[in-house]
Amino acid sequence: METKRPPRFWELARRVVAEAQRLGLVVPGFRSPPRLPGATRTVCRHPGGALVAVAWRGRSAAAVLSDMVDGVVLVNRLTGPDGDACRQRLWAGLSPAGDGGPAPPDVALAAASLAASAGAGAGAESA
Repeated sequence: METKRPPRFWELARRVVAEAQRLGLVVPGFRSPPRLPGATRTVCRHPGGALVAVAWRGRSAAAVLSDMVDGVVLVNRLTGPDGDACRQRLWAGLSPAGDGGPAPPDVALAAASLAASAGAGAGAESA
């Protein structure tokens, strides 16, 4: 039985970028790790766009993907129902077929976790 290797950071970033472009969103660059010690995600805006830095080491791919999706929402300054709709569209596009079908378990878990934490200020931007 062949073991599936975990995704690499750049593979996750590429998937998020492609989906954000498909949806016509402002697409940030991604890097790891954040320069701010202890931060799991930071967003830096600059005249030419934005950069989302996400901690990778010691975290699940689902947690990293969740931070990337949230970074796209922040960069596009979407809040409330618009932000929720954007998250849903991004997660749907990140399904294996890219057709809005069921997401793999780790992505579904991250989506549920993100939705549960939305009321707890999870969308706050780190400096």
